[in-house]
Amino acid sequence: MRLDHAMQIVSLLATAVLSPVSVDRYTRDPPRVDRVEPDVAKPNEIVTAFGSNLGRTYVVDLILRSPDSDALAHIVEQRDDRIRFRIPQFPAASRYSIVLVIADRWEPQLVDQQVFITILTEEA
Repeated sequence: MRLDHAMQIVSLLATAVLSPVSVDRYTRDPPRVDRVEPDVAKPNEIVTAFGSNLGRTYVVDLILRSPDSDALAHIVEQRDDRIRFRIPQFPAASRYSIVLVIADRWEPQLVDQQVFITILTEEA
């Protein structure tokens, strides 16, 4: 191989690796939640969110969001097609939406899913 060809290859590789332009890996099929089961739960119960691209490579956390508060759920099991999580111990009784914390190159992104779960009080 000639030296000038080798230098061109090295230059192209360096440009590809160091370029500030990145290809978004979620453009084709971003992580999403389609449904949760059960859709009514109490604190400390385990709930399963079903969808696609939910593996640890894409989703790093799951947040329950209501108009009044947010609660970080504890992920018990995570696969590409589901996330099993425990309802936090002290959320207010309310209807919560699922928010995925997506792994991104520089900082995590919060992606609100239009899927809801109702959390009841411990006594209910």
